[in-house]
Amino acid sequence: MSGRPDDIEFEEEIDRKYICPICLAVLWDPVQTSCGHRFCKLCLGGLVRGSWRFGMSRCPVDKSSGRFGMSRCPVDKKFFSVTGDLFEDNAFKREVLSLRVKCNNYNIGCNWKGELRDYQAHTVSCSYSQENCVYGCGTRVKRLEHDDHKQVCHQRPVNCEHCDEQIFYADLTKHQVLMCEHFPVQCTLCGQTGIRRKDISSHIDVNTGDCPQTIIPCKYASYGCQFQDKRRCMSDHYTTDPDHHILLLVQHNASQDRKIAELTSQMDKLMSIAKNVVNH
Repeated sequence: MSGRPDDIEFEEEIDRKYICPICLAVLWDPVQTSCGHRFCKLCLGGLVRGSWRFGMSRCPVDKSSGRFGMSRCPVDKKFFSVTGDLFEDNAFKREVLSLRVKCNNYNIGCNWKGELRDYQAHTVSCSYSQENCVYGCGTRVKRLEHDDHKQVCHQRPVNCEHCDEQIFYADLTKHQVLMCEHFPVQCTLCGQTGIRRKDISSHIDVNTGDCPQTIIPCKYASYGCQFQDKRRCMSDHYTTDPDHHILLLVQHNASQDRKIAELTSQMDKLMSIAKNVVNH
């Protein structure tokens, strides 16, 4: 017999002959003394081993001591040899295992009843036994309700519908609102919705974006125009002030012509110097 289960509930009150005089629970792995009394193997063995440490065996009931290697029956106080007068009572063990029990989940719906020998096998598969949630949320649920719990557990793994990343359900909202690069967000400048978070920077980019509310420089900024306005307003600027831009272009071209003339003059001087060096 393996370890005795906890909280065994018998169908009927059991006869006291099945009760261990030491632990007062149902006999488990019963052993019998030469005087005919039965005890749990572990119960009697523990008492005997403890008494051997002092070179004698002492009765657990009346504390009387005996000779080394001998013990005294806790029931009738008779001495017996701890090596020769104890035997495993297999016939009585079969009788104990035939006792009728019911599942300790009987009060919450399990109708199983059977022999004690089948009790542990039943508890392993009992649909009413509680077990820890497989997702580690800390909840204990009946085995028969585990599948239903898994569908609503806040620690269940789910895939983000936008980026397909697998995360805990409890973190889904935080992930989407704060982190998901594919989550559709609203531009804070123009109010456009449905833009993926990762595309917002491109949407408001000064040079390549299309947000009408982004402040951008005039396309003639490189020629000296310092005007800036919202992208949607720049067409008005180009229409209402063309003369200013033409003037900037003329000034820019004139400046370029002067630079070219200066470079040409410098090249001519360098060529002249080079010729003089060659002639000498």
